[in-house]
Amino acid sequence: MTFARDEPWTFPKGTVWVKHFDRPYFRPATMLLRTETRILVRTEDGVSGATYRWNDEGTDAELVPPEGANATFHAWTPAELTTQSWRFPSRGECLSCHTRAVGGPAGFNTAQLNRRTRQGVTIVSQLDAWSAAGCFEEPLVRTHQMPALVSPADEAQDLEKRVRAYLDSNCASCHRPGGLTRTPWDARIGTALDRMGLIGVAPSASTVAGARVLVDPGHPENSVLFQRVARPGEFHMPPLATSEIDAAAVDLLRRWILEALPARRGYDAWAAGWLPEPWGHLRSPILDPDGDGLDNFTEYLLGEGPMTPVRSWRPEIVRNGVRLALRFDRRAGRRFEVQWAPDVGPTARWTRLEVEENDPRARPVDAQAMIPLPDGPTRFYRVTVAGE
Repeated sequence: MTFARDEPWTFPKGTVWVKHFDRPYFRPATMLLRTETRILVRTEDGVSGATYRWNDEGTDAELVPPEGANATFHAWTPAELTTQSWRFPSRGECLSCHTRAVGGPAGFNTAQLNRRTRQGVTIVSQLDAWSAAGCFEEPLVRTHQMPALVSPADEAQDLEKRVRAYLDSNCASCHRPGGLTRTPWDARIGTALDRMGLIGVAPSASTVAGARVLVDPGHPENSVLFQRVARPGEFHMPPLATSEIDAAAVDLLRRWILEALPARRGYDAWAAGWLPEPWGHLRSPILDPDGDGLDNFTEYLLGEGPMTPVRSWRPEIVRNGVRLALRFDRRAGRRFEVQWAPDVGPTARWTRLEVEENDPRARPVDAQAMIPLPDGPTRFYRVTVAGE
């Protein structure tokens, strides 16, 4: 496989992914029955999917017709016998999630697979284990600094990180540049919240009665995203192969909208504070009203002012012992990365500086970065900044 930190991986033709689904016979689950196996194959033009349905004995599975199939299963709870609707997806439904935009297999990327896993009695990094096994074209380094999703169910993690992990794993296969959706917000974990097109944005088509924007801070009843996850029926999200409401996800999104978002000062509030009328026309994130070379969104990330041409944030090269280093201030909640190139022409290829100190993960508090620079031929350096 060809690895990429932030973009889809690529896979050789003939790669096969296999995923099994079990269902509980008792709830809470004490006995599981094998129900479905899905196959995805990398082809010359993309991927091809197929679904198999297991018999009641769990001894054999048959190929589901191209149009898919529906079934009803039963499970015992302590009080009653319940029914569950099950959808075996069609070949076309497979391709509605596993698209070219995600590189073929949805979810097979760095952020979702960068996790700790068990090998025998040892807990290891899954990416490091695959790298050691020769699964990638080139060995991986510093996987602990790479994008990774937290568990949405982990109460010890930051609420927003848990929500972003849920949105990335459940929504980003469609809601991303080039995705199959009428409402083009970006659910990917690497997209800053202020650039997702989600907070306070009206949907392209209203599909939930009473909800007017995708996410309305403080108002889940007016948030299309929340309502589509919380309500069953035609407009339920995620749209495929699910017939039950994810109560944990509903609670997570409700808490985020009610508790976290109202207190958050995002880009729009920052721009309105710095650029009141009659300067409202200068609030676009891509403008540079003070001409200092930084657009408004970068000024917002760095805590600068859009009408103050003298910058307070500036990286500098300093001597650190016998070595040179690049020193700059890390702003809390921002991701910084030092990159280098052999020249600064229009075709310059900027590459991440691979040193341990060049850690792009955001910090909870302000801190100073000191990035050692290697000896050798002339290099040019830059620092990129992004929001969470």
